[in-house]
Amino acid sequence: MSSSDVALLAHLMRRAGFGATRSELEELADRGYEAVVEDLVNPERFPEIEDDVLKRYYPNLRSWESISTFGGAWMYRMINTGRPLQEKMALFWHHVFATAWHKNEFVPAVVEQIDTFRGNGLGYFDRILL
Repeated sequence: MSSSDVALLAHLMRRAGFGATRSELEELADRGYEAVVEDLVNPERFPEIEDDVLKRYYPNLRSWESISTFGGAWMYRMINTGRPLQEKMALFWHHVFATAWHKNEFVPAVVEQIDTFRGNGLGYFDRILL
């Protein structure tokens, strides 16, 4: 594995995810650039973050009464996901459709919107609009 492979994958993981550690980059380099890209654009190959882990830190996770609870849970997902491009696209679409929870003060609507972005963010634009 050359340092240019690691540098290229580091750039990819910063753009298509939220970065990677040196050991993660070395693992990815062993798999090859094309295989990593295929995994990024096919997130269904990897399991989603289990709610049990989140509930350990956020016992009232189902109520979504607090934007800080949701924000913390989403941050946890972004950091620990095996589907970094899916989460990155949810964040991207969240910025494109600049809606804020304080405009409607109904946290479940924000949660549903982010879930929609997560589920459709790698697909066609009209799916997101609908």
